[in-house]
Amino acid sequence: MTGGAVPAAERFRELARDRPDKPALIVDGGPAAPDTVVSREALDAASADLAARLAASAAATPRPPVVVIDAANDARTVIAFAACMRARLPFLPLDPLMPEAEAARVLDALSAHRSPVAVEDTASPAGRPHAATGRGGYLLATGGSSGTPRLIEHPRPLDHDPARVPNAMLRAVGWRSGQRQLIAGPLHHAAPFMCCWEGLLGGDTLVVLPRFDPRRMLRAIDEHAIEWAQLTPVHLQWGLAALERSAYSLRSLNAVMHTAAPCPAEVKRAWIDLLGPTRLYEVYGATEAVGTTLLRGDEWLERPGSVGRGFCTQIRIVDEDGRLVPPGVEGEVLMRRTTGRDAVGRELGGASGGVRWTVDGFAGVGDVGRLDASGHLYLAARRHDMVIVGGGNVYPAEVEAALAEHPDILDVAAVGRADGQLGGGLLALVIKRPGSALTEAAVADFARGRLAPHKVPWTVRFVTELPRTEAGKLHRRRLAEQEVTGV
Repeated sequence: MTGGAVPAAERFRELARDRPDKPALIVDGGPAAPDTVVSREALDAASADLAARLAASAAATPRPPVVVIDAANDARTVIAFAACMRARLPFLPLDPLMPEAEAARVLDALSAHRSPVAVEDTASPAGRPHAATGRGGYLLATGGSSGTPRLIEHPRPLDHDPARVPNAMLRAVGWRSGQRQLIAGPLHHAAPFMCCWEGLLGGDTLVVLPRFDPRRMLRAIDEHAIEWAQLTPVHLQWGLAALERSAYSLRSLNAVMHTAAPCPAEVKRAWIDLLGPTRLYEVYGATEAVGTTLLRGDEWLERPGSVGRGFCTQIRIVDEDGRLVPPGVEGEVLMRRTTGRDAVGRELGGASGGVRWTVDGFAGVGDVGRLDASGHLYLAARRHDMVIVGGGNVYPAEVEAALAEHPDILDVAAVGRADGQLGGGLLALVIKRPGSALTEAAVADFARGRLAPHKVPWTVRFVTELPRTEAGKLHRRRLAEQEVTGV
């Protein structure tokens, strides 16, 4: 324990003594079912019991243990997180809906270096509870939007430490200890997961949605008087559409942080109008936690399209040869933490995976962007998502951002198509707002007014759904597969 950090076990006991009956966790039951409420005292007791059982199981493993948790958005998952934190046992939250074959690959990759411990396989320990003697930390699976997940290991223990980068960053975007916090995204994804464990340590009341539904989100914010929420652009966009048809109030919200994907400009402006420019924040980072940027709404109004400046992070933009490029020129985004470098994740087994490291500690995950003269970052896309059209480079994310500004477009994806003469074109898959009379020609005309000619989709197709991960990111591998197969 260093720098004033308080171990999770001690922190949970402290919170339970201070206000034992205060809800630590509320799993929203929706309009037809009761909420599941877990008090601080109950969370402390349940997590202590499970921590002892997990420690007993972990003591018998041939390799360093990792607790594997089927991380549904429920009370069982949150208690399991708290148990691993207090036992200082590394743990891996997994998508409970992950296809069986994909889950098997993840577990095979884990088993090559660690011994998996299942929560369900724990037995009652003999004698006194086991002390927390391990280092702890966690692993996350990443890459689900583009391919087979990789396992990123974050070995630092999850103790209560307001000076730690995640906590300090959250405080910079309006988060406060003891508040009512909404968890709307999946707990196996980086941002909701981080907000969950920081909320537990901070003494928040976590209000968890079992699954995302825009009307349910709005009702939960209103009925539970939510003060702070981490959302994705998809949550924001679908929430706006639902808000038009409901009378739910957002007046309790002190701040909203959005993450995971680019936010359409019109959606962002609408939420700034709803909340005020100083209560909406954008945060950009990666599962590997190589660096972070943040931007408040009023700053975004001055610099539309920016994702902010580095927070405890230095940023470089380099060309394909690794040379620095001047402000305004696009290149690969490299980041380096100025503090909290022990929080940076590394791929399990030591492989570089999707991260490129420089000799002086900068890292890139393949994102392309530019810096302005004041150091604000503007993202283009992922380098590996680029499509060649007529000999020119096109990033689907840029096309999607332009089309998403149309008031009748609820969601959109751009997909590369093979073409024998010009090297490929773009197909736009569009979800219209209910009742809209939008036509394919109108979408193409809208694109022509905002994009260079070679970036305008050649074809527009209206669809009723798009393959997105639970975190709200487009599943580009599935989009490409569907385009090839015609599904």
